[in-house]
Amino acid sequence: MKDHLLNVYTVLSVPGRREFYPHHHTELEIAWFRSGRGTYTVTGREYNIGAGDIFLFSNNEIHKITWVDPSIPMEALNIHFQPRLLLSQSEHTGLNLSRLFFNRCPGFDNRLDSETLGEAGDEIRQALSSVEREAAGDKLGSDVLAQIHLTHALVLMLRLIDYFPEAAPPGSLSSISTALSYIDENFRSDIRLDELCSLANMSRSNFERVFVLLAGMTVSEYTKRRRIDHAVKLLRTTNMTVLEIALASGYHNTANFNKQFRVVTGKTPKDVRRERIG
Repeated sequence: MKDHLLNVYTVLSVPGRREFYPHHHTELEIAWFRSGRGTYTVTGREYNIGAGDIFLFSNNEIHKITWVDPSIPMEALNIHFQPRLLLSQSEHTGLNLSRLFFNRCPGFDNRLDSETLGEAGDEIRQALSSVEREAAGDKLGSDVLAQIHLTHALVLMLRLIDYFPEAAPPGSLSSISTALSYIDENFRSDIRLDELCSLANMSRSNFERVFVLLAGMTVSEYTKRRRIDHAVKLLRTTNMTVLEIALASGYHNTANFNKQFRVVTGKTPKDVRRERIG
């Protein structure tokens, strides 16, 4: 089963109030609300949602829409992408686009509202629409164009926000991107930290520090979430048993799998499969 670097969804939210529960994933997220009003609850903070707002979420932020105004239909475009896509684009452009998601300055707002977006808002939304169009297409190079349009939108967003984060060491974007690619391809197996340090050509202490800086979490946490992300996809798209899914996701037994699954998603595997059936 192939895991895509970039996934795009149109989400129609059910009106009313929803329970806030912890949920983590390895993907970074952009949410553009085309219509509706409501509340986004992010760890330790609440944001009002308005039509035209764009939200940025790192993979280490717990977030959920906890209220939707029933008088106005809420529709959002959600773009999820793996950190290594961001690092790859940063390496090509010479810009550290990860600054939009990691190691942010105090006072950072997850929400880019109309006032913050200003004149750039229309261009950013058009770029996101282009990501959606190309991601849904099957023409030659559609995936490449989707990533180019995503980079376009991210660069424009980076211009809007004043950042002074810790700079990534020279050459580290490529090194950490290589390590992330290796984890993404081998998360079902046991991955040794020394092996990753060797691939990145970095000392252990430096690798661990820079990995967190550019990927938003430790190697063990990233690997765990990749495994659970994969398991969620299998639960939603196959009829494999929980044991089969646990083994296919890198776990040796269901006890540890069930425990880690609940920590990451706030649910049990049966809950996720029940949602698909319902």
